[in-house]
Amino acid sequence: MKAEFYTCGLNDYGQLSHGKEDGIFHEMEMPTNLKVKKMKCGRSHILFTTFDNYLYGFGANSYGQCGVGFTSNVDKWTKSKV
Repeated sequence: MKAEFYTCGLNDYGQLSHGKEDGIFHEMEMPTNLKVKKMKCGRSHILFTTFDNYLYGFGANSYGQCGVGFTSNVDKWTKSKV
């Protein structure tokens, strides 16, 4: 079964991962064979963990809240080991 995630909103920090700012729901293009364990959405960023113990984060990241090892905004899928 394929998991489907849709996002909608301003996307001013890349938090929706699809590059669009039109306020219309868009399916997130997920990497293939990705098995999401948990997903959390903040006001300006999205985080999720996978069953193979990776953390993916994108969006506002000025305080490192995406957990990707740097503090600039993240507008594409970026993973780090949990």
